[in-house]
Amino acid sequence: MTNAAHEPTEVIDDKIAKFFFDPNVYIAYGPLSTLYLVRQEVQRCLIDHLLPEEDVLRHKERRCLFASTMVVFAGIDLLAKCAVAGNDRVVKFLQTYGQMNGRRLAREEAEAIVAFRNALMHSFGLHHKDEDGRIVPLIIYWDPERRDAVERRGDGWMLSIDGLLEMFYGSIRRYKRALSADTEGSLRRQFAEAFDRYGMITVAQGPVRKD
Repeated sequence: MTNAAHEPTEVIDDKIAKFFFDPNVYIAYGPLSTLYLVRQEVQRCLIDHLLPEEDVLRHKERRCLFASTMVVFAGIDLLAKCAVAGNDRVVKFLQTYGQMNGRRLAREEAEAIVAFRNALMHSFGLHHKDEDGRIVPLIIYWDPERRDAVERRGDGWMLSIDGLLEMFYGSIRRYKRALSADTEGSLRRQFAEAFDRYGMITVAQGPVRKD
């Protein structure tokens, strides 16, 4: 693995360009950005088409709602690995780059999204326990007229699939802009180190030779 702390600016710029490669440019095989693949897979699961991301939420049909939500959560996890070091990285990423109605997420909202993520990704159930051991109900819904990613509902939380996707797309744009504006370089170094581990995957055609 390279030492990203000493990499030239143009090397990190190249990694950023590869990672954020346009998902509407179709490439079937070879070394591909993991974020590129996630962004494509979200659309394949949710609408069964590849569209410019600004048009996805205007598409009227929805399919594979749980699978689509899980792919979005995988994308958020990936971005958090690249952007934030240490513990609570997903919560911190959501608070920094996730927005609803033009405002940043409160910590409890970010934690609620992580609770949905854990419930789906680890147990495929829609509940979690709070710090006191109380069961907190979680509701996932689709309604094109409502776009808050997460909101309180009684003693539980509701997650809008379209709202989550809108927030995910916005977080990609804001994180990419932050990398471009990072004059001190700490954010770029964190990204470059994570990119070496998580940023690319090789998609092969046909059987893989063992020799």
